[in-house]
Amino acid sequence: MYATNDISTTNYTRPADYSDAYPSNGDTSSRQPKANNFQATPVNQPGDFRSVGPGPWAPFSYSSPKGMTPPGTFIERPADQPPGAPNTGISFRSEGDLSDYRVNSNNLRGLQPDNHGIYVRNQSDRSKSYFTKIDGNTYQVGGFDRSDTSWRVLDPQSGKEVFKVQKENGKWVAKDLAPPAKSYPPGPKGRMFKALDGGIENVRQAKTQLNRDWDSHTSSAMRSLFGGGAFTPSGKARIQAGLDNTLRAMETTKRQNGRNLSQCQGSWPGGPSAQAWPSTGEICFSPYALRSWRDGELNELAVHEHTHTGAYTNDNWYLKQDLSRYPNWSGYTAPFTFSNALNNADTMARATSVLANNQPGWRMK
Repeated sequence: MYATNDISTTNYTRPADYSDAYPSNGDTSSRQPKANNFQATPVNQPGDFRSVGPGPWAPFSYSSPKGMTPPGTFIERPADQPPGAPNTGISFRSEGDLSDYRVNSNNLRGLQPDNHGIYVRNQSDRSKSYFTKIDGNTYQVGGFDRSDTSWRVLDPQSGKEVFKVQKENGKWVAKDLAPPAKSYPPGPKGRMFKALDGGIENVRQAKTQLNRDWDSHTSSAMRSLFGGGAFTPSGKARIQAGLDNTLRAMETTKRQNGRNLSQCQGSWPGGPSAQAWPSTGEICFSPYALRSWRDGELNELAVHEHTHTGAYTNDNWYLKQDLSRYPNWSGYTAPFTFSNALNNADTMARATSVLANNQPGWRMK
């Protein structure tokens, strides 16, 4: 939790008993920074945000792209070349589309609905689970709201509330849930914190979607990113490990109030969009990128940097919006293999955006 604002989330707690719940009324290769002389300035104190970084731009000896040992510094794509990442979230799903969240109708076996169409199952631990049928499909619900007698459809994979449903003229109607409003500090600090939160959510959603069925767009993108290895159990397990390590690093950054995050010295379009120091976990973001990149692009940049500090990835290549590859900051492009893709920060970061949007109607845009 950041000291400058409250960004904690509220966990859903099921009602102890539903029976009386209703109311009666019914990323230029010539400019590269040194790998030393870096001092990070924490950004967790209100009003104390200074531009810091590794000092003057100078030639930098890039680490061997085949190595797994974390190098001194990773230098990212020029700030005037954002990755074109899609923004993730509910906006990619058609309003009222519940199709991803159906559960097995056997959950209703032996149960009868009450007058409001709710099926209640008593569990062995004395808790209760609630289900309903909408257009012939079965959904688990929770989060009952007494004020309007509405429920929340639960994602069977994550348990998260994904849609609000309530009766209108005797029929269940599904409505998108507005994302909870969060307050962030103004300026660069707030954008870094917001990108960290957005990146964490992307990685969490990607972990959930990795072993689910993929729609045609997700399948095509994952094949472009990784090749056929992404479609094998062992390949998915290796991707999963990379996501786990990345998420662990991001959650550590958040838990430590973002003290490893800073704003890089210098701000021009051709300069690096960010830099990371895996040996210390320090990350700095270009002021230019913080001012000009879209939220989805900054989310992906935050994930990219944490794959360096958490999963010790390399920059084997960068990716364009159409997923085509181009040389890294040193002008090098590694051979395209599954292992090189798995060990490439841009690939892992884009995969989180792709997987987080694995749902009907999604397009790379």
